[in-house]
Amino acid sequence: MTAAPITPARASNRALPDWATQLQRIYAGGRDRCIGKVRYTSEQAARGNGQGFLRKTEAPVSRLWPYACTHCRGWHLTKREGATPAVTALSPREGVPL
Repeated sequence: MTAAPITPARASNRALPDWATQLQRIYAGGRDRCIGKVRYTSEQAARGNGQGFLRKTEAPVSRLWPYACTHCRGWHLTKREGATPAVTALSPREGVPL
């Protein structure tokens, strides 16, 4: 026997007051800026997944750069050249000896 999911008795259609919306944004820590981006927990994870992506797909780019995100405190990949070594299909750290 499984329990029925807990649901509110009645949903409210009223908009949240401004202070509640602001509080939600503060609590989210700016993570809404990362919507649509893949979040990685570490630079190493971003590099490994980026390399796999470049190997498996006909990507329109040949290099990706990982960067630390100040909003979600995770890592993302970008096609814009960055300060860290690039990820390519052949190397997770272009130009850096293993």
